[in-house]
Amino acid sequence: MKLRLSLLLGATLLVLGTVAAACEAGEPAASYSEDDPEYLLASIDAGEPLSVDDPSISAYADRLDSLDEKCEEERSLIGDQAVRATQLLAEEGVSVTVLEALEGFDESIPGEFPVFSCAEIGALWTTLVTGQ
Repeated sequence: MKLRLSLLLGATLLVLGTVAAACEAGEPAASYSEDDPEYLLASIDAGEPLSVDDPSISAYADRLDSLDEKCEEERSLIGDQAVRATQLLAEEGVSVTVLEALEGFDESIPGEFPVFSCAEIGALWTTLVTGQ
């Protein structure tokens, strides 16, 4: 009986260990296309083309997902506005990444508000950042 209980306990611990290891591994990284706005924006910030499965791309995807629900523009246009904001700020001597611009846009629009024009939000955010 003791042997059977020991074997059962050992097998249970082995299964639990395997499950715990699988949980720690997490989900596989998402893979993006080179045409996806999140891929392009992450590559702009990196200063070079990234691998389509680079984990940093997910931060851009998450922000675009959030802004997609808040803005009337499509994801690619939201990304264009974020890139333009970084260019305008650079002309004023302010360095921000595209991701920081997306975060700024996103945090400027409360979730419970109706759909906005991200072009207007981007212009307002850029103005506030430059202090003009």
